[in-house]
Amino acid sequence: MSARDDAATRERRAWTNQQAAKSRDEEDSRQYDLYVAELKGEQHRVVTAAQITPLDFERWTALMPDGEPDPVVRGAIATNKHLLQIANQATLESTRNGKDAEFALPQSVVGKNMSFVDAQTFNGKEFRVFCDSEPEFHPSVNNIRVLRDYLLRNGIQISDAKVYKLAFERLRAFGLLEPWPVEVEPEPEATVEPDPEAEWDRYRSEVVARDPRDGTEYSAYQLDRTDSETYRRLVFGEFYKPQVTDVIQAGKWPFARPQSN
Repeated sequence: MSARDDAATRERRAWTNQQAAKSRDEEDSRQYDLYVAELKGEQHRVVTAAQITPLDFERWTALMPDGEPDPVVRGAIATNKHLLQIANQATLESTRNGKDAEFALPQSVVGKNMSFVDAQTFNGKEFRVFCDSEPEFHPSVNNIRVLRDYLLRNGIQISDAKVYKLAFERLRAFGLLEPWPVEVEPEPEATVEPDPEAEWDRYRSEVVARDPRDGTEYSAYQLDRTDSETYRRLVFGEFYKPQVTDVIQAGKWPFARPQSN
C-alpha cells in the first residue's frame, strides 16, 4: 500500500468514527430528554426541596456502558444508575444519622425483656463475645461509639453478639467504621559493605602520623615500612618507652590492613 493509500485509509476511518460519534450523541440526546421529562413528570406533586435534580448531559452519559449499541438500553442503564446513587446516598445518611429502615432485628433478641441493669450486663458480655468472634472489628473508642449510637437510633436496647454482628456489617458496608491501623514494619538498615579498593587507597594515602622534626607526613602504609626506631618515635613520641600492650594497641587501625604487595 502506498503512502497516499495509507493516508486515505486513515482519513476515511477518522470520518467514519466521527460520524458514529455524532450519531451516538444524537441518540443519547433524545434519550436524555426522555430521562429529564420522566423525572419531572414523576415529581410534579413533590415539593421542590425534595425533588430529584436531573444530571447534566455529560454526567448522565458518563453512566452509560461503552459497549452497548442500543440507545434505549444505554439510557435506561444510565437512569437506573443515577437513581441507585440517590437511593444509596439516602440510605447512607439514614444509617449514619437516623433510623436504618433496612436493619432487621435477629430473632435471638426479639421479645427479650430485662431490667436496665441486667441489659447493661448482658450487652457488655455479648459485646465481648462479638469482639472475640469478629477479628475485622477494630474496637477503637470511635468505632464503639458509632456502633452504640447506631443501635440506640434504631431503638435497640438489648443486643446479643448477632445484633452487634449485623450492625457491624451494616456500618462497615457504608464505610462508617475505622479499620485496624496498618502496622508499618521498619525498613531494615542498609548494610554498607566495605570496598576493598577504597580501604586499600585509604591505607596508602590517608595521613595518620606527622614527624615533629621535619613535618613529614606518613600514611599507615608508609608507617608500617619505617624502621622500628622511627615507628616508635612517630607513634609513641620522641622520648616514650613503649610497653608491650602499647605496641599491640598501636597495631589496631580503624580498618583492616590489606596484605602488602
